[in-house]
Amino acid sequence: MPELPEVQTVVNEIKKQKLVGEKIKDVEILVPSLVAPMDTAAFAKALKGRKITDLSRRAKYIVATLDDGNYFISHLRMSGHFVTIDAKEERGRFERARITFANGKALRYDDIRKFGRFNLVKDKEEILGKLGPEPLEKSFTPKLLFSLFPKDKKVKLCVKAWLLDQTNVAGLGNIYVDEALWLAKIHPERPAASITMREAEALRDAIQSVLKKGIANSGTSLGHTQGNFISADGKHGNNAETLNVFHRQGKPCPRCGAIIEKSVVAQRGTHICPNCQKK
Repeated sequence: MPELPEVQTVVNEIKKQKLVGEKIKDVEILVPSLVAPMDTAAFAKALKGRKITDLSRRAKYIVATLDDGNYFISHLRMSGHFVTIDAKEERGRFERARITFANGKALRYDDIRKFGRFNLVKDKEEILGKLGPEPLEKSFTPKLLFSLFPKDKKVKLCVKAWLLDQTNVAGLGNIYVDEALWLAKIHPERPAASITMREAEALRDAIQSVLKKGIANSGTSLGHTQGNFISADGKHGNNAETLNVFHRQGKPCPRCGAIIEKSVVAQRGTHICPNCQKK
């Protein structure tokens, strides 16, 4: 699933194509579930003729502000991605929607698994209101992160599960949680309520470090098949080559040389160094 760095990369690439400010000429929704419960014809009619006045990211969502005050919010889910194309380009094999602009360019939405979702709302908080703080904002301090962790020792929720919950911290997913916990030397099965202030400081720094690196490397693609991350310029991300533990089971830890292990934590494949990340 695209995480914060991948979604930010998509936003950056779409902006480079100068689609912000362009009038939407046509909208084709080929899979009704993409915009459900809204009717596909009504969705297309609401977008036609509008201009995107701003494009941003919130957590794993792409937020397009329209000139009528509404918001077009998209979530790529497991395998969705936007690709900028010439409007005359033929239909793609996994194309589920196409937004054509007056300048002759188009955004093609591909999704092999059909899990992605489009929303059109007057109040963006209807979709985004329950999300936690943005981890790359200046306001995301170690003190704030520590204050968010549960303090009741009876709460057994592990730190990895807690970080994956978008209502706690926005935008994190399996890849960057594993990388951040390794960098902070915290075992993913540690109870979230056991994290100390010093560990929260190390974890905040680690989260920001791995996310910034992911953005700088245009996201993480774990392969070159259609289901892997592809940015709006049609290219795969380069961050996989710099990962320290994720998908590196059986290889030596780049910090201590111990063999990286893979297990299941919070129902997700999890990668750790048994030496650096002690329970």
